[in-house]
Amino acid sequence: MLSYSILKRLSRETKQFVRYKNPPDHWSVLRKKVHPKDKALTHMDDFYKQVFDDKWLKIRKAMLGKQKYVAVINNYGDDRETMQELELTGALNMRTLFNLEKGYLKEERLKNMNNKTMEDIFRLDEELDRKIESKIEDDSKESTATEKLTAKDFSLASSLEKAKYDTRRLIDLKDPLSTETLHEFLPATEIKGKEDFIPESTHYKLYDQQTNFAVKMEKEYDIPFPDHLNIYCYERDNKSDFEGPKRGQTDVYNYYLMDGGSILPVLALDLKPGNKFLDMCSAPGGKSLLALQTFFPDLVVSNDSSLSRLNRVESVFRQFLYDFEEKWVKTGKIRLSQRDGRFISEEGFDRILVG
Repeated sequence: MLSYSILKRLSRETKQFVRYKNPPDHWSVLRKKVHPKDKALTHMDDFYKQVFDDKWLKIRKAMLGKQKYVAVINNYGDDRETMQELELTGALNMRTLFNLEKGYLKEERLKNMNNKTMEDIFRLDEELDRKIESKIEDDSKESTATEKLTAKDFSLASSLEKAKYDTRRLIDLKDPLSTETLHEFLPATEIKGKEDFIPESTHYKLYDQQTNFAVKMEKEYDIPFPDHLNIYCYERDNKSDFEGPKRGQTDVYNYYLMDGGSILPVLALDLKPGNKFLDMCSAPGGKSLLALQTFFPDLVVSNDSSLSRLNRVESVFRQFLYDFEEKWVKTGKIRLSQRDGRFISEEGFDRILVG
């Protein structure tokens, strides 16, 4: 009989043989290499490349690149000390960078507007000169043609000889079938509303994957950055990562780490003092916390249909807002809501963030 050690060795060798028996080009091996991410990228390449054209390569690269985090300073913690510590590590305040870039874009825009104004003036001058020359030529030709006309050319007989009749609109009273067209006669040159009619063939062209249609992308130059909002980041080529947040004297964390792109929706809302703010899908709570750091909203309603995700939002608030129950919940500054966002309508909100 075979010993246990020999059987164990044979079993191990057999497993290794079965595991590597298929060659690299075998269908079972190739099939395993296609992951859901690959399928998603294939679909997005087919669709979004037609939408964004040349810009899609940069968007795709950003999506596949390493996630870039920013540190949102908690104004309810040790904010001054935290900002000094981050600046010593090489982090930059995004508000400073934002204002510098905004000023640069404003100068460039004014420069381009001035250049465009001068070009428009020159173009209008040239068009005016051409119209004046054309008017002079037309007047000279008209005067010459008028001199050649005789009185017979202006007579009624001459006009009738040159007139053309549309026989399709003539109705023969002797023909009983032609009188029926009187009821269908519409004395109009064009049907009202026809200019808004879109043929079905044109409508479905928008769904054709081979159709290239341009997407107009307008740059926004007037996005405000609140004075009390301090967000730190590293430069583009700096691959440094932020350390984990620490608790300060008020027993709350000193900063909140979130994706850099997630701050843009809150900035685009342009929050004002006294606003009522609804975060319809608030989990994990970063955007609601970011809105609170501006000191603008009088009311923040953080809603999510999932109880587990809503608990995550509450946990974030408790970690970054001191005396959460007494100073925030009982005073009505923060409300947690577990509802379907489509049915939140009993109270008017000044700003609503969806997604």
